[in-house]
Amino acid sequence: MTATCFAMVVGGWDRGSGDKGHFGVRLDLPKNAASSHRRQDYYVYVHKDPDGNVFYVGKGTGQRAWSQDHDAVWHRYVSEKLGGRYEVEIIKNELKEEEALESENELMLKHGDRLLNLGKPVGAMTVNVSIDDKGKLNFESVSQPSDANTTDRTTRWEEQSRYWELRKSNKAFIAATKPFEKTDLETAAKRYEEALLKVKENEELGWRLARSPGLRGEYENFPKRGDIGLLNRLILCLMKLNRGNDAKREAEQYFAAFPDDRDTSTAKAIINRLRKTG
Repeated sequence: MTATCFAMVVGGWDRGSGDKGHFGVRLDLPKNAASSHRRQDYYVYVHKDPDGNVFYVGKGTGQRAWSQDHDAVWHRYVSEKLGGRYEVEIIKNELKEEEALESENELMLKHGDRLLNLGKPVGAMTVNVSIDDKGKLNFESVSQPSDANTTDRTTRWEEQSRYWELRKSNKAFIAATKPFEKTDLETAAKRYEEALLKVKENEELGWRLARSPGLRGEYENFPKRGDIGLLNRLILCLMKLNRGNDAKREAEQYFAAFPDDRDTSTAKAIINRLRKTG
C-alpha cells in the first residue's frame, strides 16, 4: 500500500560521545498500517542548571537520563559553568519511541538556542511512503514548507561557498609564488605574507561557520590550524634575506593565531631554525 501522511522530523543528533544518533520521523499513518504492539518504556528528560534553566533535552530508556555519555561540549559546560552540578528531570514517561521523539522535539522548539543539543528541531513536512507486505516503510518523497530560516540558510550556504573559493584561490596564489623563490626572494616573501593574511581571514570565517548558534556555540572548541607549510616557505625566504627578526615576528603571530599547529614536525623544525639564528 501507499500512504501520504503528516510527518515531523523530531529529536536531536546528540546521543553520546561517539556522536551516534538519529533524527526521528513521526508519521501519522493509518491505524492498520503498522502494528500497535510497541514498547512503551521510553521517556523524555531534561538537564537543568542549579537555577532551574533547561540546558539539554533528551529521550531514552533505562538510565539514559542519568548517563554522562555525552559529547565534549556537554562536559565542558557542566564542568566549567556548573561545577559538575545539574538536575535531571523526567518530563514524560511510559511513551512509545515516536511519542518520545515528538515530545523531545516540542521541548527543543520551546528552549531553542538555550540548549546544548547538537541537533536542532525541524517542523512539519509531507512524506509519501509505501509499506510492503512485511510492514517495512519505504520513503518515496519528502516535501517541506519554506520558513523564516530560509534566508539564513541561503546566506550560510553562500558564505560556505565563499570560504571554499577563497581557500582554492589562495592555494593557487601560493603555487604561483614558488617560482619567485629562485628569481626574486623579496617578491616571494611579500606574496607569502599576503597569502598568510588570507589564510587567517578565511579560517576565521570557517570557524564562524562551524560554530553552532546559541549556548552550544559558546562552549564549542575547534582545532585552530592554518597552513604551516606556507609559514615554512615564508620563514625560509626571510632568513635567506637576512631578515631574522621579521621571521621570528611572523612565526610568533602565526602560532598565536593557530596554536594547534605547534605540535607538527614542520613547526618544530621552524622553531629550531629560528633558535639557531640567535
